[in-house]
Amino acid sequence: MFSVHNTVNDDTIKNIYKLACEIYGSDVANPPTLLKSWHSRNENIFWVALNEHNEVVGYITALPLTEEAFKLTLRTDFDQHKLTSDQIKPYKGPGNYQIYFTSIVVRPDYRKKQPSLSRLLRNEFLKSLVSLGDRGIHVTDLSAQVITVMGGHAMRTLGLDYVQDGEHGKVYHGKVDASLLKSLIRDPIKSKL
Repeated sequence: MFSVHNTVNDDTIKNIYKLACEIYGSDVANPPTLLKSWHSRNENIFWVALNEHNEVVGYITALPLTEEAFKLTLRTDFDQHKLTSDQIKPYKGPGNYQIYFTSIVVRPDYRKKQPSLSRLLRNEFLKSLVSLGDRGIHVTDLSAQVITVMGGHAMRTLGLDYVQDGEHGKVYHGKVDASLLKSLIRDPIKSKL
């Protein structure tokens, strides 16, 4: 069994990096110093799945960005390793927010388990966005640069569309609102993803 948390510490961040290295390789994984820098600007950027041994078996990293930084994520030459903490937007008050997915990862040996771990992670992420909306913090756009077929499928299940090929992956983007976010929350037992 596993549980999903939105609170992380330095050890969790190191384990997120370790899992990213296993899946993507160290040249693609965001280093712990960068993850910590982003986290220092906004503590609500991680959704982490832990197994019964408190091992990180999956996670989502999603960054609310300034409008200028978000526009960069839609360019073919965008490199997420160059995002600075100043480009992260804290959830400080009412307004519109745009979120960029840096990664959605599920450890391979947990991908076919039921209930669906990726669906649980996405549900917790979506519930967080709905809760933010109740406080006047409205997410209007989501984007990602995807490097795997499964990542592309995950983005489509979140309402994002393929835009173009980029230097570091396929660019996805989608306009969202509260009703769409609520409609995307699915039963993790009835879903593969």
